Amino acid sequence: MIGSLQYVVDCTRPDMANVVRCLGKYNGFFTRENYTMAKRAIRYLIGTEHFGLVYRPTIAPPLLTAFSDADHAMCKDTSRSTTEFVLQLNGYTWMWKSKQQGRVTTNTCASELMAASDCMDNMVWARELLNELKINQGVSTIYCDNQSTIQVIANRGNSKKVQRFAKKARIIAEFVDDGALIVNYVSTTENVADIFTKALGPQRFEYLRQKLSMENVLSVLTDEYRMISAVLENMPNMTLAYAIQALSGVDASDESSSAQQKAFVAKKSYDKRRFNGKCFYCKKTGHKETECRKKKADEERGQVAR
Repeated sequence: MIGSLQYVVDCTRPDMANVVRCLGKYNGFFTRENYTMAKRAIRYLIGTEHFGLVYRPTIAPPLLTAFSDADHAMCKDTSRSTTEFVLQLNGYTWMWKSKQQGRVTTNTCASELMAASDCMDNMVWARELLNELKINQGVSTIYCDNQSTIQVIANRGNSKKVQRFAKKARIIAEFVDDGALIVNYVSTTENVADIFTKALGPQRFEYLRQKLSMENVLSVLTDEYRMISAVLENMPNMTLAYAIQALSGVDASDESSSAQQKAFVAKKSYDKRRFNGKCFYCKKTGHKETECRKKKADEERGQVAR
């Protein structure tokens, strides 16, 4: 169950990252309470099944921005903090992560510095990828909601608070000096990565979810696709072949149809028969094997082992 939820988070649902990360800690010794939490997460996914990441074309040149955040000593068992960051391209979410840090930090500044360092590593990788695609980048911005962390980076780690992590601050400072990155302050209320740190109220959660460029994908469809989806949903016993013929006027079984389309139609019709109840004993549709009259008759005659 947790693996399936993690797959959803990695693909299109960053708003579930904090929940799945918390559940993943108990994957080896799941309790009834954890199972209840997992079911609640699934109910949320069912209620927001049409939500996903939305990307729109823009005339502005590609610009990388990132938001980093940390929750100091969140884990009660290990006292380790969590790292969260969001990487966006022209305001649209591209990469995200929510994970537990590998070391125990003594203060919030140190945990925020570790989060900023992880964010910087992924930012540099993204810049190199865009450069390989001949998309030159200007100065990329990392937003952090901790003023002390920004000052430590500016001072190249010369602070007693972060002596153990001074190297990370100096690495970030070097990229800042090279003109590749800049670290700016952002308030906690506007920090998109804050959605990964802790459980939030409904209003703030929905606000940050929107900042993640997540929307109801049905709301951004054109009128034509809205009409098609409405027709498909209201068709009784609909098969893909019938839908193609009804909507486009083209017979899906016609010789002019591509082989890929025929294979897709055949696969969907097979799934449809399975969904309506296909008997694996008599190979007929409309009932399951446990309801098969032929099997029951054969069992009465002793032709089938019970």
